[in-house]
This record gives sequence, C-alpha cells and structure tokens, in this order.
Amino acid sequence: MNLEKREDNKVFLGYYSTQKVSNAKIILKRKGEVVFEKVMDISPEIAFTGSIKIDGPFNTTDLSTEMINSENNEVLVSYMPVEKKEGGKLPEIVRRPPLPKDIQTVEELYLAGSRILQFYNPTLNAMDYFEEALKRDPSDIRSNIAVGNVYLRNGEYNIARSYFSKAIKRVTKDYTRPSTCESLYMQGLTLKALELYDEAIDTLTGQHGLCLSFSSIPRTGKNFLLKGDFQKALSQINESLSTNTNNNSAINLKASIKRKLVILKVPGQPLPVLLKTILSTSGQQMRIILLLKKLLIFRTRKKFWLILPEK
Repeated sequence: MNLEKREDNKVFLGYYSTQKVSNAKIILKRKGEVVFEKVMDISPEIAFTGSIKIDGPFNTTDLSTEMINSENNEVLVSYMPVEKKEGGKLPEIVRRPPLPKDIQTVEELYLAGSRILQFYNPTLNAMDYFEEALKRDPSDIRSNIAVGNVYLRNGEYNIARSYFSKAIKRVTKDYTRPSTCESLYMQGLTLKALELYDEAIDTLTGQHGLCLSFSSIPRTGKNFLLKGDFQKALSQINESLSTNTNNNSAINLKASIKRKLVILKVPGQPLPVLLKTILSTSGQQMRIILLLKKLLIFRTRKKFWLILPEK
C-alpha cells in the first residue's frame, strides 16, 4: 500500500494485492474519523489508486488506512504513519590507528590489531600490531592467542601451536588455574588438526583444562572417537549433555556412537535402545518420524537425520 500527502490538501492512496480479494473495503481515516471508503474487488490484475481531498489542514500522522475483507471483516492491511524524529548527533567516526611504534601500551596494540581483524581494513595489517606487542612483551597472553589464531586459520598448525604454548605457559604459571581458557581450547583444536589426539585430550581435560567443561568436552569426545575409543567418547558426550541437554550436535554424536557400539535392537523390546536413548536425552525437542526395519529417521529442530546400521 501507499499513503502520501500531496498538495492542495490531497492524499494519494494506493493498494495492490498479490491474490484476489472479493469485496475488499478500503478505508482512509483522519484522527479516527472515516473520510473515505470504497468496496471493490482487488487482485494482481486490478489495483486501487486514488487522490482524495481532505477538508481542513492535517498532518500525515493524523491519517490511517486499512483494507478489510468485507466477507469476514478480517483486516488484511493497516497502516498509520509515525512522526519521524531526528536521529540526534551521529557517533564519532572510526579513526585510523597510529603506527604500531607510536602506540604506548601492549594492550592498545592488541586492541588495535583486534579491531583491524574485526572490521577488515585491507590497508592495515593486524599482524604488525600483534608483532609489536610481542616485541615488547613476548609472553603477552592475548597477543599470542591472536597470532596463533591467525596461523591456525591459515593451516600453519605448528606455528600456531608455538604461540598458544607461550600463552599457556604464562596463564598457568605457578599452578594457576586460569579463569580464561581460550589458549588451552585453541591449543586443543590445533593438536587435533595435527592428529596428536592424546595431547589434545590432555590439553582439554588435564589439570588446567577443567575450566573448559562446556566447550571442550564435545571436542574431547570427538578425539576419542577418532582414536576408535567409543566407550570413552560416549562417556565424554554424556558428561557434555549433563551440562547442556539441548546440544543437538552432542545428541546426534551420541546416537552415532550408540550405532557404532551395535546397540540397535534389544530382543523382546518394542523399541531399540538407541530410540529410547534419543527420546530420554532430547525430551520434546526431537520427534521420531519413522522406524522401518533398521533405518531410523528422526527430526531435530526441523532438520532430518538418518542413522544407518553397520554393514
């Protein structure tokens, strides 16, 4: 629909419908009082446009319009203009950061590099700022993690590992249990990429990795899975689900592990153990759609999954 104030106290009103509506009632009001009304059939082939003169002065915000289906009094479209307010003073523009050598502190160097990565400025290189920060403090935790993340994304796992190791060495100094475990988590991902599964598991679940319970447990379960240790993988996934029962990825992984463990049918029971496991784990978020022979199809948040039996 279209509603515009024109010259000479006139209002342009237009309606277009994507489907046919018989006996559509088009209404224009000023301060709640009907000033125009028309009943007509409207469809993609037949639109309504009109110029309506209104007596006396008025503001656009005094107007309102609606189209009603006369057969059941259903309001199909309604519109009332609102007063446009000034947005106020615009926020300060983002300024180009100084050269790395001109920035005073390591923290400001890290933040400048992080902003460059976040907003992507092709004329600047975030690594210049991180490297300057590490030049002043080679063990700075956040700068080492930032550089390690860059190399990890580029697939240079051994270099990434060295930077994460520096961050871990400082954050766990004197047997400190860190409150922020990003370096441990990212090191675990790096070790997994290097196929060093034992070291990845130790990093994610060792003495200092305990603070990673929510994020690392599913990763650890996958590491055990890659090693072929399905029982330990299942134990880790169960621990993960004890803290977050709505983790659909963990639920699906648990179902796959159960399948690998050949827990598919139980004699004398109407449903497979796998089916009961899924139902007990996911509650009402999952609905079993079909159980046919040994093919199990279930739905999780509108996504369909298929579990095939072992060959």
